[in-house]
Formats: sequence, structure tokens, C-alpha cells
Amino acid sequence: MIPKKIFYAWFGGNELPKSIQKNIATWKKMNPDYEIIQINETRKDLFDCEEYQFAIDAYQAEKWAFVSDIARLSAIYKQGGIYLDTDVTVLKSFDDILDNDEIWAKENSYTINTGLFFAAKTHSLNIGNILKLYKSLKFDLTNLTKISTVMIVSQYFWNKGLSTNNTNIQHIGNSLIYPTYFFAPLHYWGGGKIIKDSYTVHKYAASWLSTNKNLNMLIRNDVRWLFNQAVLNIEWISRYVAKHKYR
Repeated sequence: MIPKKIFYAWFGGNELPKSIQKNIATWKKMNPDYEIIQINETRKDLFDCEEYQFAIDAYQAEKWAFVSDIARLSAIYKQGGIYLDTDVTVLKSFDDILDNDEIWAKENSYTINTGLFFAAKTHSLNIGNILKLYKSLKFDLTNLTKISTVMIVSQYFWNKGLSTNNTNIQHIGNSLIYPTYFFAPLHYWGGGKIIKDSYTVHKYAASWLSTNKNLNMLIRNDVRWLFNQAVLNIEWISRYVAKHKYR
């Protein structure tokens, strides 16, 4: 059973903006008996930055989101529970899905939404394998798209048979992969809708950007995200074609 613990990552020492505080308030409202735990620089029992050169380099570059990419995996690997990005609003209780080994969610037909995931046991095989990938991954400021957590985790599950079916829950080993309408019903580019089955809404906010960044930076970040999706989708299609070409 998945522990009633909700983790979130917050690095850099800045105060939580009111928008994030409001999101966390929905976690507490819908899941009042859950423990909410912040992963930060002081919680080395959950995540030790020094264990990953990728995290050290990202931290020195003040790219907090990339630090949190590993931190979230480390915390759930060590304790089990639920990870949520700080831009996630919770719509209803998670109680009825806790009797599972592991839950991941899609953000579109091709990719995993790494802003939220659940694991019942410590030392999850999947999470452990993904953490091993980060051990050999280099942080590259000039190629952030290729090292995004969405890219890393999606590639991992592609290799395990992740389907483009975005209607049904997919079983991969002991993991359940939920379609977008459960955890990310509103699309980043617009559209989508919340339905009775929706547990959360992921707002895809660039919370790692400092408040003095101008509008141009935000726009560039949006364009990067869209480009990231295009790269991921093209790569998935190429893999699929190569796999089935000679059948």
C-alpha cells in the first residue's frame, strides 16, 4: 500500500510563493490525514546532492528544477509515498488508489508526467533504475531539453513498452500508467477538461524561474517545453517504426 506521505521539492532557500501555498492547501484539504514533507538542502536523509554529479552541477547553476528531478526520485525510493510538483492542485482524495504498487501518469500520448508519481515500497525497481541513469548523466546547460526528467523517465518506460494509448490504464510490470485525464486533464498548450475521474490538475508552472525574470524568458521557456514535446514525440515514433519495420 502506498504510504500517506506527500513529498514536494523546494531548493534555493526562497520563500514559497502564495500560488504554491494555495496548491499545497488543496493537498491538505483533500487528504487531511496525509503527511506533507518538503525535500530541501537539509533533508539529506531523503536526498544527498553530493551523490550525483548531475545534481551538484545543476545546483551550482541554480537550476533548481533539475536538482528536484533527482531529489523527488530519491525521496520516494527511500521512503515510498507520493511526489507532487508544487504547481499541482489536488481535486479529490487519493485514498481509493493507494492499494497499488506504483502509479505514473501521462502528460500526453507519448510522455510521462514526472510532476507526480506514487510508490508503495521503498527501493522501487523502476525508480532505482532511473536513479542509476542519473549517475552517469551529465548536466549540460546547452542541452536542457535532452536531460529533462520527462525525457529521461519517458525513454525508460518506452524501453519497457509504453503505449501511445491515452484512454486506458496501462500495466508495465507492477506499475500502472494512467491516461492524462486522471492527473493532467488540462493541456499545457490549452484545451482538455476536468472530469469526475480527475485527481489533480498540473499547471506546468516554471516555478524555478526567479521573480525578476522578464516575460521574454517565460516565453522562451514555453517554447522550449513545446520543442521538448516535439523531440519526444518524434523520437518515440522513430523507435516504433524501427521496432516494427522488419516484422
